[in-house]
Amino acid sequence: MLIGEYLQKHATEQHNHPFLLIENRTYTYGEFNQIVNRTVTFLKNNCGVQKGSHISVVLPNDIDFMVLFFAIAKMGAVIVPMNPLFKADLLEYMIKQSDSTLLIQHKDSEIIAGLEIQTLVIENGDIIDLTKNHPEDTNLANDIKPQDLFSIIYTSGTTSRPKGVLNSQRTYTSAGIDMVEALKVTKSDITYLFLPLFHANPQFYGIMSAIVAGNTILIDKKFSATAFWKKAQNHEFSIFTYVGTVLSILAKTYPLEKPLEKRIRGTGGGAPTEAWEKVSMTSGIKVHELYGMSETGGFVTINTERDWKFDSVGKARAGVEVAILNEADEKCPLGEIGEIAIRPNEPNIIFNGYYNEPQKSLDVFSNLWFHTGDCGWLDKDGFLHFKGRLKDIIRKKGENLSPTYIEEVFLRLPEVREAACIGIADELAGEEIKLCLVMDDHDFNINRLTQWGEENLPDIMQPRYFERMDRLPKTPTEKIEKHKLRYMNQNVIDRRSDKNVPL
Repeated sequence: MLIGEYLQKHATEQHNHPFLLIENRTYTYGEFNQIVNRTVTFLKNNCGVQKGSHISVVLPNDIDFMVLFFAIAKMGAVIVPMNPLFKADLLEYMIKQSDSTLLIQHKDSEIIAGLEIQTLVIENGDIIDLTKNHPEDTNLANDIKPQDLFSIIYTSGTTSRPKGVLNSQRTYTSAGIDMVEALKVTKSDITYLFLPLFHANPQFYGIMSAIVAGNTILIDKKFSATAFWKKAQNHEFSIFTYVGTVLSILAKTYPLEKPLEKRIRGTGGGAPTEAWEKVSMTSGIKVHELYGMSETGGFVTINTERDWKFDSVGKARAGVEVAILNEADEKCPLGEIGEIAIRPNEPNIIFNGYYNEPQKSLDVFSNLWFHTGDCGWLDKDGFLHFKGRLKDIIRKKGENLSPTYIEEVFLRLPEVREAACIGIADELAGEEIKLCLVMDDHDFNINRLTQWGEENLPDIMQPRYFERMDRLPKTPTEKIEKHKLRYMNQNVIDRRSDKNVPL
């Protein structure tokens, strides 16, 4: 089935079942489908959208994004979702690079002067008002194929200009089917989404699993630990998606002395081991850590209800093979760290390359494997263990060191809220270790930090440089932008001298 067919199916079979809970408003499957059908008519007649049209959507987490997501899917058009907080120059680059013919943006996002495509500027709920007098287009396009392109999702672009990841209708529906199976999602579940909807995480894990299972989605504009725990205590959701920093914050803010009464499952990637364990033990939330990215149809491996192992990112989902490769593209023995590589054994499970970037598309494939740029290892039971980005691995005195492990050790300190570890070039060691910390305690005590490291880490993994920060630089989906931390200035303290590093 296609994305639009799932919506049509549930609108027919459970017309009055709640689909969306957003901004104190409930939309049933039947009502939402009618809005989508009217929007299809509007986009065709007023905006000239047809099958294959590329539509840039620059919207926050609101009803308009959800309506457009499904309307574009029903038309066989292509959604190009973008961060509404991006500056005009980056938005303009992605709009032009994606060959979009229509831009729909929120009034609070930056307006791009002189953009020579049709532009629709709206605010929350405008799509419903704009389309309310249009007739419903109830005919699903019969020329849409599962392999047809549905989205161009731009990567974070931490080392170069963002690349547009190409994912098909089937890539989305397969992710939804596999997520439903992994978490045993039912119609009675409520999925809570607070991460930006323009990102792959809520689209693949949340929206698609809900539309496959026919359950309800609860949407907030952004993440708030206070709102999360209040909703959890009031039994307002049973599933949520996360990124690692979200789980770390939740681990440090749990407000009760006993676990939650209602069973809640969380799924996402990047959970620090300490946060995972603490959230599970204190709140009773079941953490289903996974591994994936936009290029892999959202996720590659996941800890399912049936197959689950703490401190792993789970087993490979259906339709995908996972391998750990060395520098010669040979498979590593079990337990040996190497690059995570994947390949599908069914069509259109993962991405179809980068839009208008044939060389970059070729560069990430070798010997029929997609090379993720991440490293990890497989255990004897087939569980994948993620060790970080290859580029993030610290090479000190000939040893490859995991920054993730160092971060997890320092996150055990009660006053440390967030940690980011990176390598700094050094003439003698190759790289030295710099640790950036966000802390609750106002006393930034280097002696205490040094002692903690000495008690919990081998000598070679001791951070030499420390920096206290008010906040870590992050992408819109709360991933730490480590490339922005590779500097030395007067705020960085060398533990060997207990003094700030001179400029």
